[in-house]
Amino acid sequence: MVTLNAADTIAASIQSFLDQDYPNAELIVQDGESTDATCAVVRGFGSDKINLVSAPDAGLYDALNTGIRRARGEVIGLLHSNDRFASPTILSQVAALFADPVLEAAYADVSFFEAGDEARHRARVELRVRVAEDEDVAARGLDGGVERDVLPAVLVE
Repeated sequence: MVTLNAADTIAASIQSFLDQDYPNAELIVQDGESTDATCAVVRGFGSDKINLVSAPDAGLYDALNTGIRRARGEVIGLLHSNDRFASPTILSQVAALFADPVLEAAYADVSFFEAGDEARHRARVELRVRVAEDEDVAARGLDGGVERDVLPAVLVE
């Protein structure tokens, strides 16, 4: 989770992670030296599943890469500091998909919400993309040549 000055939204994001029924997960919080109460909110959870580092970075993608390098798991997912998982079973569903030894990457539906509003936009993204070594995997995916399944909405913003 990359964050910067997200004290108003990060608690709901973290809580949606902690509410997951999959027990073997860690939350890497890569903070870009927030000047608000973001780090205090994160520390307030007191969970050993949360790994917080606050340090300067060169922007969003640098922070994402730094957080990914810190990860210890076999599967890496992204949850931002203003996102929430749509249900407490998302990580278990993802883990079940990755039990397939040929699966190398997964994508899922995302539902976008504004605070207090109904869903304004739903983007359906196909799930279970086999990443091939050849360079035309994206083209084959667009043409329907890549095996895929669908996982319902993963994130709520």
